[in-house]
Amino acid sequence: MSLPTKLGPSEKRIWKPEDKLKVLKEVEEGVKIVEVCRKYQIDPRMYYNWKERYQREGIEGLKDKRKANSNNNTGISYKEYLKPQRENEKLKRILADKELAIETLKKMLKKLKTHQKKGFTYDREI
Repeated sequence: MSLPTKLGPSEKRIWKPEDKLKVLKEVEEGVKIVEVCRKYQIDPRMYYNWKERYQREGIEGLKDKRKANSNNNTGISYKEYLKPQRENEKLKRILADKELAIETLKKMLKKLKTHQKKGFTYDREI
């Protein structure tokens, strides 16, 4: 087994389920976790995550859930999955800004009406 290559500074290594299983089996054979993690350049937390998922789901648990696989029901990638959620968050922020602007204008209009009732006049239009 060769180490997965690091793709770039912001991209993570992609581990095949078989490679993850080999790492788990190596520890089962008696090699210390720290040594295996150092050998394959993985964080011990990653090893424990793999181990837990393998115990819970078998080899299916070791598959990368972030990317679209041929057996994926949705057929979309993780980025495509998050796209509508991000768009929704953006629209919620825009809506909140508009609601804030409306509330501010209502308060200003109320103050203007109050001043007009008291007899204040303005030289210019607002």
